Amino acid sequence: MDFIRGGQAHLNADAAAGHRAATLVHLANIAARVGRTLHFDPAQEQIPDDAEAAKLLGRQYRDHWSTPRGVA
Repeated sequence: MDFIRGGQAHLNADAAAGHRAATLVHLANIAARVGRTLHFDPAQEQIPDDAEAAKLLGRQYRDHWSTPRGVA
């Protein structure tokens, strides 16, 4: 938050590195929930051939005025 507020001169990591780090944590949580090893396709950012695990990659938004466009 210091960078956003102007108190820090540079970011500690770029957005892509943050995305990759967060993805690993999310995949570990999904694997723990479904109780098995996952096979993740990083190019497509999908878990092929595992509908239960793939469902946990996203979330269902309730339909209201601030639902992002294109998200079901």
